[in-house]
Amino acid sequence: MLLLGVKTFVRKLGQNLFIALQLAVTLILMVQIVSSVENRVGLYMPIRQFFSGRGAIVGCHMVMGDEQEIKSKFSDVTDVNGGYITGLSYAPKGSTGEKSYGAEALDNNFINTYTPEMESGVWLSDADCSADSSIKAVVTESTFGYTTGDIVEADFRPTDDAEFQNVSIEIVGVIKDDSPILGFSIQIYNSNSDFRDLYLSNNKESNPVPLLITQKEQIEQKGIPYAFGMRNIILNFNDDISESEEQEISMHLANYGQAMTFTDFNRNNQKYVTEEIARILPLMVCIFILLIVSTVSLNGLSVKSQLKSFSIYYILGAKWRQCITINFISSIITSVIAIIIAATAANVINLMGLWSFTVVQFGRVQLLSCLIVIIINLLASLILPIAIMKSNTPKEIITSTE
Repeated sequence: MLLLGVKTFVRKLGQNLFIALQLAVTLILMVQIVSSVENRVGLYMPIRQFFSGRGAIVGCHMVMGDEQEIKSKFSDVTDVNGGYITGLSYAPKGSTGEKSYGAEALDNNFINTYTPEMESGVWLSDADCSADSSIKAVVTESTFGYTTGDIVEADFRPTDDAEFQNVSIEIVGVIKDDSPILGFSIQIYNSNSDFRDLYLSNNKESNPVPLLITQKEQIEQKGIPYAFGMRNIILNFNDDISESEEQEISMHLANYGQAMTFTDFNRNNQKYVTEEIARILPLMVCIFILLIVSTVSLNGLSVKSQLKSFSIYYILGAKWRQCITINFISSIITSVIAIIIAATAANVINLMGLWSFTVVQFGRVQLLSCLIVIIINLLASLILPIAIMKSNTPKEIITSTE
């Protein structure tokens, strides 16, 4: 069967290569459309869990304290999430001057929720941040010159009246320039703010000072002070409060900065996602129609051109099921060649640097979408021969193709 399948493919080589080329184009288009959708909602999906129920987003203009302090001030607050400012201070690499730059921290909730694109090393979720290990941190690309594996010497005071203590921080990763980072945006919220305002994209050209991010749980165990403040924070309220009570609490939170309720924030999120999906929906529909029409027509053409050969196989003792298997093997070869063409084209485009001007990414979702396209093509190669062969006898097929 395998040999006959290969011979069937070779016999109509030009036609099958055309089908493979068409399938390769469909795969590339599918990657582009999926990447476009992912680009628009990819930052929303990981963090949507934080906005369930009642709550508020606060763009802090001052220090609010740690979670317990905030809960003591606002009894309806059940959970607090965001980036922390810490008592750690450090200097640029190689500098002997004053350690005047501050470090930041994230708790495990945010660390495990979203991973920024790394230039080198690993994100904090993949680092050993146990209590008995050295303090681990990641930095954004900057003019300070810190790279993965560097040791940063930092100072801190456990309390206001204590002496400064020294601590070493190991850089385990460098965040790629302009990669969105969750937890450190300082966006002042307005009526149009949505989930995009919770991310900060640090650029070394416009902001040469890096973000040095540690794990909150690790610095807490080492007695280093930290607090919420000067950043956007997410506060969850008791679920049993009303919308008006949610609004009232948010008005009190406005003493610390611009506040927005979850009700308004989620409304803006849904509006943005809906509008963006609506923009690319026509293209998605067109690609889907192209996939179905081209798959059916080209597979139908392929089967039609092979009918006489299949009829001869049938007369010589083969069953229709075996003929369908031969056609399926030929389709598998075509699909493999299509994948090779698409992968080669993608690599050539990447080497030319053209992907950098698009939102195209290659991940699990894109791989799954391409797999669906291949499956649809293979299913068509199984179903169409059955439909065509059932309506004709071998004699009729041979007679009609003479």
